[in-house]
Amino acid sequence: MQEQRQQLPRKLRVLCLHSWRTSGAIFKQQFRRVNLDAALADLLDLVFITAPKPASGPIPEDVAGTFEGPYYEWFTTEKAQDGQELVFTYHHILESEAFIMAKIRELGPFDGICGFSQGGAMASIMVALQRAGLALQDVPPFKFVLFFGSVLTTHPRYLPAFKERVQVPSCHIIGHKDYVKEHGIALARSFEAPIVIMHSRGHIVPPLLREQLAVLRAFLTAMQNVPPQQPHVQQRQQQQAAAAAGDSSELDPLEPPQPMWE
Repeated sequence: MQEQRQQLPRKLRVLCLHSWRTSGAIFKQQFRRVNLDAALADLLDLVFITAPKPASGPIPEDVAGTFEGPYYEWFTTEKAQDGQELVFTYHHILESEAFIMAKIRELGPFDGICGFSQGGAMASIMVALQRAGLALQDVPPFKFVLFFGSVLTTHPRYLPAFKERVQVPSCHIIGHKDYVKEHGIALARSFEAPIVIMHSRGHIVPPLLREQLAVLRAFLTAMQNVPPQQPHVQQRQQQQAAAAAGDSSELDPLEPPQPMWE
C-alpha cells in the first residue's frame, strides 16, 4: 500500500487595504520591498484593492518620492505629516465602507483582512461590524485580522461595534518610532487577546526579524487550522429550520441584533 501524500493546508485568502494617500498597487509593492510576500507565500493569497476616492491633498513625501501614483484615501485625515496630533475628519468614509463591503461580496470569500494605517482602521471596522451582527451577515465570518501601524476609529457611527472587545483573532505590527504608535496600541486593546509584534522603525510595513516573522507565521498557521464558517444568515436559517422541526437545541437564547447599515 502506497503511502498517501500529505495534503498541504489551503492558503488563507486575505483582503488587503492600503494606507492614507497610496493605493492597492503601492501596498503590494510595500509587501514586496521587505520580502513579506515571499516569506508568507506558502500561507497567504493576498488580494489588494484601492480606495474609491482620489487623494484630497498633498502626498506624503516618503510615498511620492518612492512610489508612482495615482494615490487614493479611504477617508480624510489632517495633520498627518507635520508631527501634530492627528485629526480624523472622516470625509467619504461612508462611501469607502460601502465600497469595501461590495468588494468583500464580489471577490470573496476571504479568510482574513489586512490593513496598513487608515486601511487598518477600515479593516477593524469590517470585522467589528460583522462580529457585532451589524453588517456583513451574508458572507462567511473573518477568521482573523492583521494590522500594520493602524489606528482605532473614533467615528460615532462605529462606536457601537467597539463597545466590547472584538472577539476576532488579531495580530498588530507596531513601530516604536511610529507617530501613530499610541493609536495602534489603543486598537490592539480593543481586541480580545491580541498578538502584538513591536519593531524598531516608524510608520512603515517593516522588514521583520526572524523571531518576529516566526510569531506572525505561527499566528497565520493557527488560522489555517480554523474551519470555515457559514454566513450568520445561513446559520440562523438552519437554526430556524431546526426549530420548526421541533429541535430547538441549537437556537440562541436571544435574537441577534438586526443589521443597521446594509
